[in-house]
Amino acid sequence: SRMDRNGDGKISRDEFTAAIPDRLLQADTDGDGALSISELRALKRP
Repeated sequence: SRMDRNGDGKISRDEFTAAIPDRLLQADTDGDGALSISELRALKRP
């Protein structure tokens, strides 16, 4: 997983919290700095 940055097979608290901003930036598809309902719904999908 991209979140498991040290490759130990686990996602630590630090790895998890570091991944959140990246995930939110990816979800902001229109680049307005906020997540719309449709962007949030898309974020929940695998």
